[in-house]
Amino acid sequence: MTIFRFTSRADLVWPSINGPEILTDLGDVDGAHYMHCPASVTMPEQPDEAGYATVSDAEELAALRRTSGVFTQNRIRVRELLSESDWTQLSDTGLTSSQRQSWAVYRDALRAIMEGNDPAPAWPDKPEMDVTAYDAAVLKIDRVHAAFLRRATGNASMEERDTWQAKALAAEAFLGNTASKAQKAGLKAEADMTGVTSRQLATAIRTRADAYVVMAGKAAGWRRAAMADIKTAKTDGEIPASLAEWSEKARATMDAPGS
Repeated sequence: MTIFRFTSRADLVWPSINGPEILTDLGDVDGAHYMHCPASVTMPEQPDEAGYATVSDAEELAALRRTSGVFTQNRIRVRELLSESDWTQLSDTGLTSSQRQSWAVYRDALRAIMEGNDPAPAWPDKPEMDVTAYDAAVLKIDRVHAAFLRRATGNASMEERDTWQAKALAAEAFLGNTASKAQKAGLKAEADMTGVTSRQLATAIRTRADAYVVMAGKAAGWRRAAMADIKTAKTDGEIPASLAEWSEKARATMDAPGS
């Protein structure tokens, strides 16, 4: 895999195999144009007029990753796939330890794409799972439950959600005049960046936290009820109908005013 820049397209000598069609256009940065050439293709010698040079400098590659639309689309897809598979890393999902590990490896491969320099990466395959009708229903319930919580958090990433408890505790302490120096400093740092006061930020965090507790309670109640229902199914044939009914209840709850 080669990423190269050039200044004159007219003077560039294209590979003989399929010409420019095999190259990925990465756009312009600071007056230079960038392209990606797959490892299976060798770029021919270039005239000086083309301004051709391969790119290996870490800072230049980092700038390209930040600005190129191709890398941006890759990051968007990675975030979507990570969000879709967040549920696999939660506890009590019905996955075996081996299945959970397979999903963890898949998610690590996605993160490597986001952090790497390949604009045309090999996307990892989702792990395959051989499950019974009951296990499949449990997995569907967990996916709906995860979607419920993502909706409640505004599709925040797991990494962002990991900070919420500490921020909620800091906000509650600040509003109760018991915040530590570190809690005050953390709130002030975020408040300064967003143009509000620490008290305004703390109030907003507490309001969001209270709303999330209500939604999390609804999601947990829905999951417990759905799980209890499919456990009472006498045959595999009864499970899909029960699951469809509970999925509809989940959608109605998520779409209800205030949700």
